[in-house]
Amino acid sequence: MKELTEAGYVVENGELESTGGRKAKTLSIAKDAGYAAGMDITMDAILFVLVNMRKELVRKARIRVPFAKDFSYYEAMANWLRVFLEQTGVEDAKSMAIISFLIMSSPLIA
Repeated sequence: MKELTEAGYVVENGELESTGGRKAKTLSIAKDAGYAAGMDITMDAILFVLVNMRKELVRKARIRVPFAKDFSYYEAMANWLRVFLEQTGVEDAKSMAIISFLIMSSPLIA
């Protein structure tokens, strides 16, 4: 636990009542230890979301754009994602450390 706390992945939240001996400390995952980004691609829009390690919503944005199966659409989608992540203010090291992408209800899958 000491290594995880020193690395910033775990934080102390307080202490529990003692039943004898030293008091037990309560620990939790540090909410800013890492992030996960998600994209929901539909036929008429893309929803971007960013959550922290505690599954709390950090930011969301919707871009209304018709889906297209062409290279320019995918280039634009990558650019929108880059801009969205820049606007969150999350440090690159933290956003890249534990980032995953979820594509839900995508017309690409159908």
